[in-house]
This record gives sequence, structure tokens and C-alpha cells, in this order.
Amino acid sequence: MLLIYGPMDTGKSVLLNFITNIMGNLACQLSINNILKSPIIANNLLGRRVACSSESVLRTKDSPKFRALVSGEELSVKILYQSEFTTKHDVVFLMATNEFSFLENSEENAKRIRVINWDNSIPKEKMDFKFLDKLTQEAPAIIVKCLRSYATYIEQRLPITNSTNEYMKRSGCNSNHVLNWIEENNITKGSYFCTTSTLFFLYRAMTLDKQMNKFEFGRKFKSSMGDTAAKESDQRGYMVSKNVREFEVRYSDAIRTISNSYY
Repeated sequence: MLLIYGPMDTGKSVLLNFITNIMGNLACQLSINNILKSPIIANNLLGRRVACSSESVLRTKDSPKFRALVSGEELSVKILYQSEFTTKHDVVFLMATNEFSFLENSEENAKRIRVINWDNSIPKEKMDFKFLDKLTQEAPAIIVKCLRSYATYIEQRLPITNSTNEYMKRSGCNSNHVLNWIEENNITKGSYFCTTSTLFFLYRAMTLDKQMNKFEFGRKFKSSMGDTAAKESDQRGYMVSKNVREFEVRYSDAIRTISNSYY
């Protein structure tokens, strides 16, 4: 579990909502409190790779079910009127909260829960309540930007695997290989990520040195930015969406922390 902790109105929920939107059926939003109360709700985790949850206070200390949730242990699940059965969930939990005093200070918790201090203050006069919609509309452009910036760090063909180490092999892949992979896997049609690993691979891609972030939108991806999306030229002379730039500025530090925590 990655526990994103910070004050209110800092964009924690926006980031989780964006992740849920772009991952489609591979992600879900749920209440961990409700899962702990009802094993039926835990069935929503089947087939997911990421589960996002925003809780003010998690009403538990160190229950066996909570340990099972965040540690990948067997968990009892009951579907409607059927008998309970046990299953393991290959799910990364992303939880945003203002309060985590519910955590017991123990070695076990330290191993399975990573607390990410989130200090991403946004002045009220600069808050954009449509920012999530804008980001979701431009998701393909954001993903292409990240994949191309990370092209030299990945294999020629990204394998469909849960092993993050596979994505870290430095094989000298160039941006054309990445674009071929994007086309073959219909990235722009909604199948944005195949595994949990690719989600954090995206995070890592967004936090590279600026020299690695040189990017120029391909012709076929310009449409994903929308006709009315504001565009501006960055210092390197590349045309990028204002919303994509805002996403990078607003979340780069937090994303870097999440990425480093995962690896």
C-alpha cells in the first residue's frame, strides 16, 4: 500500500481519480473501510491492478483483513449468496488521507505500507475544478510523452508481465520502438496500461532529467489534445499542451516519490 498523506485541497484525489480514469477496468475506487466491514465488497478487487481510496480516517488498527489487503495475502471473499472462498489480489493500493494515526508503529506496517508525505499546496485562486476532465481528455498525449521520454530505458518490446525489473532493462530502445508498441497495443483506444508495473513505469518516465523529456507530438497524437486545448511552446521549442505542462509541474515531486517508493 502506498499511503499519500497531506493536508486538504492539495490535489491528492485529483491524482487518484486521473489514475482510475485512464486505467479503466484495471483500476477501481473503493472504500477500504467498507471492505473491512463486508467481504462481498472485496470481490470488486478481482481483476484489478490498482485500487484507489480516499479516506479521512481508516477505522482499523491492525486487523487480519487489513494485513491481507495490503500484503497480498489470502482474503476471504463472498459473492452474493455463495459460500465464502479465499483469494489473493495482485493489487497496489493507493490511498489518500489527511490522517494516519490509525497505523500502529510496527515493523510489519513499515514493510507493507509506504507513507508518502504530500505537500503540494495550490493557491485557491489557481484551483481549476475542471483540471481532472482536461487531464483525462489528454491522457493519450500524456502517456505518449512519458513513454517517449523513457524510450532509452526500456526493452524493444514491452512484455506483458508483472515484473517491474523487465521494464528497467536498458537496451537502447529508441522512440520509434515505443511508438510501435503504442500502436500495436491500441494505447490511444483506451487500453492504456497492461499491468501495475506500467503504471509506475509511467511515473518513473515523468520524473526523468529534463534532458530526457524532449518530446514532439506525432501527427496522429495531436488530435488527442483537443482542438480547444491551449498550447504553448516550452523552452526547448516543443509544442506541448498547457494542461500537460501543468500536470508535470503540479505532480512531478509527488510522482517521483511514489515511483521511488514502489521500486
